[in-house]
Amino acid sequence: MKHSILAVALLAVFALSASAYDFLYTGDTAITHDMGAFGIRGEFVYLSADGAYDSEGEKVDWPDDTKFTQTAVPVEIYYSVMDNLEIGVQPKFLSRKYEYSYVDPADTTQMVTCECDGTGIGDTWLWAKYMFMPEPLMTARLGVKVATGDDEPGDMEYPLGTGQMDVDGAIMLGAPAGPGMFEVAIGYRYRMARGAETTVESDGGEEVTYEDYKYGDEIHFAAMYTYYLNDAMNLRIGADGFFGSDHQYEDATTDGLEEIAESAMNAVWINPGFDYLMENGMTLGIDVHYPLMGQNVNALWGAGAYVSWGSM
Repeated sequence: MKHSILAVALLAVFALSASAYDFLYTGDTAITHDMGAFGIRGEFVYLSADGAYDSEGEKVDWPDDTKFTQTAVPVEIYYSVMDNLEIGVQPKFLSRKYEYSYVDPADTTQMVTCECDGTGIGDTWLWAKYMFMPEPLMTARLGVKVATGDDEPGDMEYPLGTGQMDVDGAIMLGAPAGPGMFEVAIGYRYRMARGAETTVESDGGEEVTYEDYKYGDEIHFAAMYTYYLNDAMNLRIGADGFFGSDHQYEDATTDGLEEIAESAMNAVWINPGFDYLMENGMTLGIDVHYPLMGQNVNALWGAGAYVSWGSM
């Protein structure tokens, strides 16, 4: 009973904020720049969902009047401490909206339409990359997510963060392949507990207090092939995603964390894109994001555009 209570009460609150598209892996490569190099990349991404993947991995369409939208503007800044050591920070601005309708309990002939939205700074990634092999390129990256987004908003406001820290370690590989470049990254993300007390009520009226909540740890991946059309234009095809373990909780009556059955989050997207490299060091690009599969996440799809500049 407690497991089903938690799955409904907590996953409904936190799952959407946790399943937002992950910008740490997408578009990143194993390359590090020359010592003293500095660069910045800004991206505008619009994502939308009119359905979600359930605990069995089946796509479930929402009613026509239910929709989730998100606009994200991640900004990444890097600096090369040495030729093979680079550090960076990635804050992001988020605007989220969840629209839905329900039957008015006081008048069953009427529908009530509601909007739950939130706008502001989301969680922030800090990272460092160390290239330990030049041919083929092999790089280790360590990332730490800082909980800068609001995870406890007011009534009818949408959360902008998860309220806990993550630590992500990845190995990245880059190698020439025909008339282009192949990039792949795989990593493990440890998700720390969210130390917020939450009380829910069971069907029988019993109140249960959960003192800690921990998202399942995740394996992340990204793979991308870039085809060089000429010196100025590239075509890209990529995929990325993650596979998580079941979430855990601790309440006032238990010792240690207990797993919540069928609560794991998984998702895979494909991301075709196009880049235009300018002579002044700037690059312009567009991406499309389309979901292939998932579990306990929104079926987010959308498109983005970015501009970057970097010294060598």
